[in-house]
Amino acid sequence: MPPASALLVLLAAGRSDAVPWAGCVAEPDRARVLLACPDDSVCTVAESRLPPDEAITAFEATIHQVGSRVVLREEGSRGVRRGQAPGEPDVLVAADPVRPGVTRLVSCVLAGPDARRGEARFAELHARGLPPLQDLLARWAVPSLAGRPLVVPQGCVPAVDATGGRVDCGLDQLVVATLTGTGPAADLLAAAGGRLDALARARGVRIETSERPCTVAGVPATCRRDVLHSEDPLETPCQLVGAWDGDGRVHLARCAWAGDPDAPPAVCTQVIRPGR
Repeated sequence: MPPASALLVLLAAGRSDAVPWAGCVAEPDRARVLLACPDDSVCTVAESRLPPDEAITAFEATIHQVGSRVVLREEGSRGVRRGQAPGEPDVLVAADPVRPGVTRLVSCVLAGPDARRGEARFAELHARGLPPLQDLLARWAVPSLAGRPLVVPQGCVPAVDATGGRVDCGLDQLVVATLTGTGPAADLLAAAGGRLDALARARGVRIETSERPCTVAGVPATCRRDVLHSEDPLETPCQLVGAWDGDGRVHLARCAWAGDPDAPPAVCTQVIRPGR
């Protein structure tokens, strides 16, 4: 663990399983997950393309927008801050780079009578990220593609729909689908690419597009890679889409991620792999 405040060092010194998550409820929302726990502490883990200092500044602005009187002050060497105002819940917040171009923001509101549990949860989230979410989500269903269930990394959120589903990991997302009545895979990719091009033009966003060989669920295919040059800190600028025809259906995978355009995340490469 990198240098941090004495509080964090003390709290994070124990084992991971000492932090009580039983009874907490996870609520995913786009690139963040909210954890509400029985002792009234509420923590949020989110990813952003903002640098750490700017991510904390944006968080402070959000606090003021909802009318809170909490004022954040520096507490440690890694941007850890504690809110402090009479009669208001304490707020802990930290922002750290987790990979090139991506910041993880962790915040906890310590509203309950026993702030030590909330502080321990904050230290755990700051040091290690989200815990396994299978027992904390209201619904846990894992999608599959071509009969292969997806692997859900720790801290990621799966969802199933009528054609397949997705796995959300902060700013990274894998979507899979098995479609009928859509025409061949090449036509489907061309139509999807046309919609993305039109959206980029309408927003005035520059887009770089290339086609490259890939595999989707182990089957050779052609993929389209798009890189959006957007200033939106919550937008995933990189996308890789591939599809193949089989048994009268189209099997499709779409990966969206932030970071190196040539390095899709592991949640995606279990299904869609470029350059092969």
